[in-house]
Amino acid sequence: NIALAVCLLASLIAAVNSRTKPPLKTFIILMSVAFIVEMGNYYNLFPTIHQSNHWTFNIETVFEFYFFSYFFYQVLKQRNNKKLILFFVCAYPIVLLLSFLTVQHYYYFHTYTYMLGELYLIILCLLYFRELYTADDFKKLSTLPEFWIVTGLFIFCVGELPYMVLLNYLNNHFVLTSEYFKEYILGTLNIVMYAMFTTGLIWSIRKQI
Repeated sequence: NIALAVCLLASLIAAVNSRTKPPLKTFIILMSVAFIVEMGNYYNLFPTIHQSNHWTFNIETVFEFYFFSYFFYQVLKQRNNKKLILFFVCAYPIVLLLSFLTVQHYYYFHTYTYMLGELYLIILCLLYFRELYTADDFKKLSTLPEFWIVTGLFIFCVGELPYMVLLNYLNNHFVLTSEYFKEYILGTLNIVMYAMFTTGLIWSIRKQI
């Protein structure tokens, strides 16, 4: 995935910039995890459990939810918004454990708890946009690194969530349609998201020059 590799490079450059804000500096961790999981599965480097590698994506996606919890906790200003993040951080492991023990075992992709996490991220993105809209001081959005990153995340989650809702049904009845969505629709959403992440990381560097 070229878009992911470029974003990883941009996150590395942002990480070594001593003046980059901490939430943006830590993007190197997120991008490294995504790159390792994608390359590891592409070259079959991870062991399979019940003939499945879904456990690797379960670990990756749960990590992403917690990473963006940290990111939004640093970016959002209002106390109630921060309380929502703390509630999710504490409650999500319980929901996840119950799901793995009852509904979807850990070697299946956790579609239900993943959809819950995506809905949570969409809400955080909307809260960020509301804080920007109601802020007293005017800011040029195109120069805000966080705006690019949040917008990219928002586009991806809003685009992917309907597919995830229908995923189990499509896999059982319309396998080719499911593969088409995964290959082209989700592929395009990934490219858009990583491109916007890269733009935001580049702006975080340029602002320091």
